Amino acid sequence: MVDACIGPIHFTPNDGYSLFITEHDFCGGWARFSGIGVGETVSIPGYGTYTVTGRGTVPNPGTTNDVIAVFGGFPRAILQTCIPGTSTMLLIALN
Repeated sequence: MVDACIGPIHFTPNDGYSLFITEHDFCGGWARFSGIGVGETVSIPGYGTYTVTGRGTVPNPGTTNDVIAVFGGFPRAILQTCIPGTSTMLLIALN
């Protein structure tokens, strides 16, 4: 779905630590996620309303260990997208 730019993909890894909401840059992920700042409220239909508690970057592809290193653990949900022109991904922690 994300490759067809239908909308964000909701991905929960097998370890079930966080809900990952991922959208490719070329589908609008960077445009949608890059301006979201710490302290803002984000509503995700079907999942709830969250407060942004952190932002960080990891290599693309990243691992769950990279997420732990950025946030010191796992937030309830994470917005994720590629940063244009880099081999890095933006992560936004939602709690």
